[in-house]
Amino acid sequence: MLIIIDGLDECSGFEVQRRILSEFSYAIKSMQHDIPQRLLIASRSEVHLLAAFNGADLATMSRRLALDSSYKPDADIRLFLNDSFAELRKSHYLRDSIPAEWPMVSDVEKLVQKSSGQFIFSSVVVKYVCSPRHHPLERHKAILAIPRGHKDRPFAELDSLYTHIFSICDDLDTILTVLRVQLSPLFGSTLLDPYFPFFLKIFKSSKEEMELAFNDLVSVISLTETTIHFLHASLPDFLVDESRSKHLFVDQNKINLCISVLWTVELKGMRPVLS
Repeated sequence: MLIIIDGLDECSGFEVQRRILSEFSYAIKSMQHDIPQRLLIASRSEVHLLAAFNGADLATMSRRLALDSSYKPDADIRLFLNDSFAELRKSHYLRDSIPAEWPMVSDVEKLVQKSSGQFIFSSVVVKYVCSPRHHPLERHKAILAIPRGHKDRPFAELDSLYTHIFSICDDLDTILTVLRVQLSPLFGSTLLDPYFPFFLKIFKSSKEEMELAFNDLVSVISLTETTIHFLHASLPDFLVDESRSKHLFVDQNKINLCISVLWTVELKGMRPVLS
């Protein structure tokens, strides 16, 4: 039996992540003779997780596989892009206006190069281009037109992509205000009841209007009945790093102030305008 844990670093809290490792390692050791099984953990190499894997138990029963350039990620990214665009040509409701030869091989190669070996870039590109609310050719053209990021920054191309996606939002002030609270330790990575109804009341008059505000971010943020969820852990990293996000920077020092203002405004029955 193979048990897969994907995105361990995205679980809420360092102690929770370490507890998961501890419990699963104990279970595998104690059950190995009766029910042989393996555990595959996918995660970013956070310091506290590296320390846990360096511990006596995990160090002797695990091995690490670094997904670096030795695994030729460009080939996988190219395959993913070609397959995704082929499916788009068949399934998009505007498929009759999409040429059979689209996209050009050279354009796919440009996207592969922009990915810089990071699958996250191509994943966001596909979600962005495949939006049912927009013409794929226009969105693809917009991606190719994004200026190249600085070569000395490892996430430069991804940062440029995120900046472009946010630049087309109609209600950016409201979105950034919501995300400031979203990234507060008080709420965690998702907003669950009873906080979500508060958000609906303080920012918009209905869930539908909140959805409209976030419509242009569907490639990176998921809005459900009770949650606002980042589809990629790299987006919060981008937003809280001023050197990367620039004018989109979500200042951690202002988050608690933002929450206090929101609650005050709620009590007074006003609508907040925060920058």
